[in-house]
Amino acid sequence: MNRIAPKQEPPDKYTYDPADPVPSIEGGTCARGGISSDPIDQRVNENRIDVLCYTSEILSKDVTVTGPVKIILYTSSSAKDTDFCGKLVDVHPNGAAYNVCYAASGIISARFRESLGKPSLIKPGKIYRYEIRR
Repeated sequence: MNRIAPKQEPPDKYTYDPADPVPSIEGGTCARGGISSDPIDQRVNENRIDVLCYTSEILSKDVTVTGPVKIILYTSSSAKDTDFCGKLVDVHPNGAAYNVCYAASGIISARFRESLGKPSLIKPGKIYRYEIRR
């Protein structure tokens, strides 16, 4: 897949409401600890105003996805700590969206961006680099 550098555009934004957190919708991974391995449609969360989704063009042929998945974010927050979550989702022709990859390792807390053993809060408004690995 070709990577295209972003053009001049405003940053994507959302507002997190701690009274209404985005629920975890598991599925499409593997059965562990009682979590279903059956695919579960993710559209409910994707339609929330506090979730950002990025979609590729429709694939012209089947693609095999193997190995580790990594998401790199450059982002700022108005808080001193924030959690970010990343999912790889397969969108079907009927619009259903099923997880390909998601787990606890698909989440990163800003305070642990550099090291799990040495937390470091962020400066609100400053842009930091985050790597979410699965």
